[in-house]
Amino acid sequence: MDFKLHYLGYKVIENAPFMIDRPDGSYRYIFFHFVSPVYLRTKNGIEFIEPGSCILYEPRVPQHFYVSKNRLNHDYLDFELFDGEFFEEIAFPLNMPFNPRISSFITEVIYKIHQESNSSKAGSTYMQSSLMTNLFIEISRKIHNHDIGVNRKYGEELKMKFEEMRLAMYTDPSNLTISKLAEQSNFSLSYFNSLYRSFFNVTPIEDLTRARISHIKVLMKQNEPTSSIIKKIGFSTPEYFYRWFKKHFGMTPKEYRNKEDIK
Repeated sequence: MDFKLHYLGYKVIENAPFMIDRPDGSYRYIFFHFVSPVYLRTKNGIEFIEPGSCILYEPRVPQHFYVSKNRLNHDYLDFELFDGEFFEEIAFPLNMPFNPRISSFITEVIYKIHQESNSSKAGSTYMQSSLMTNLFIEISRKIHNHDIGVNRKYGEELKMKFEEMRLAMYTDPSNLTISKLAEQSNFSLSYFNSLYRSFFNVTPIEDLTRARISHIKVLMKQNEPTSSIIKKIGFSTPEYFYRWFKKHFGMTPKEYRNKEDIK
């Protein structure tokens, strides 16, 4: 028997705000499977961790993660390991977040472990250890073997969708907000911003601002009334539009029109 389970959490829900902060870590190994997004401290600082991600902490390694607005849905296993070379032999990542993609099988296996932990049947502790062994091996295979191609394909398809979205934004930025774009993509706002910047080395709000400026210039050359421009672009109020315009053009709309007329 390689594993001894001490505690288990299956589909545990924590209401926001919620934080785990253990500077000295735990006495045992702890494996977390985050069904919902979470912020987690890594060696690079606080990072947004997408749904389906996991992390396996070794004993005495600091643990820090939290949610501030949304509920946290997660599974976890708190256990002892008797084969000190097991995770090294299967090349399992330790103390760092990773995402095996399509991680629903993890919850399913943890449910089976949960059932065995509440069972009085003979050999239940051995069954728990066997299920945990199979779980970690299956995760490792998904990371290192055939699913690498799937992950690469997923990334390529995702970037293509973002490129199409960016092109549409520059073609017509009317009534667009970054929140709407994130919602249409089925990502949280913070993760959407992170993905966008990783693809284009610029934030989405910077691109949207450039698209709006370009579009407004075209409309003004066509002598579109300012009130109409405000509605077409989707500014919430005229007051906000005038402040925004002065900030990005360095003058009022009237001054800009007069300047263009002189040219």
